[in-house]
Amino acid sequence: MLVLMENEKCHLAFRCEYEDGCWGARTNRPNKFTCEFVDNQGNIKENCFRNPDDKTGKMQIIID
Repeated sequence: MLVLMENEKCHLAFRCEYEDGCWGARTNRPNKFTCEFVDNQGNIKENCFRNPDDKTGKMQIIID
């Protein structure tokens, strides 16, 4: 998992397939962001689903 602090841009954004609209790729983000699409070795995982409205990297969908 990758953890980015406020205003810190993801260093993998230029080669990440999930970068389009990702809040981790923004330098003006006012909050901490965690990305679970990056493994502990720094590799981008494949076939993941990203919610484009997720500003923290922790959004979950809850179905009642």
